Amino acid sequence: WILKIRSSKGGDDEMIFDFVAVCTGTFTSPKCISHPGQDDFVRTGGIVKHSSEYKDLSNEDIQGKRVLIIGNSKSATDIAVHVANRGSRQVTISQTRNRWR
Repeated sequence: WILKIRSSKGGDDEMIFDFVAVCTGTFTSPKCISHPGQDDFVRTGGIVKHSSEYKDLSNEDIQGKRVLIIGNSKSATDIAVHVANRGSRQVTISQTRNRWR
């Protein structure tokens, strides 16, 4: 999965991930997303899971992977710490606004 980032100052950047966790609404109705290229990402071995599905993953799904967490609520930060402790190569959290002040 390639995440393309455009800053408010006009700069562009790209980050590459093997694993994507979607953390949007575990304690309410899960809000699932689909992005262009997601099917190809999964077909080639990438993983996309909603935070409500996270418990179904094994260490092998996480170890050595570059993980992108989309969202910034309690479940997002819990999963970020968990994958970091289970041997992921990199963990990045993407959020649209500051959730915790």
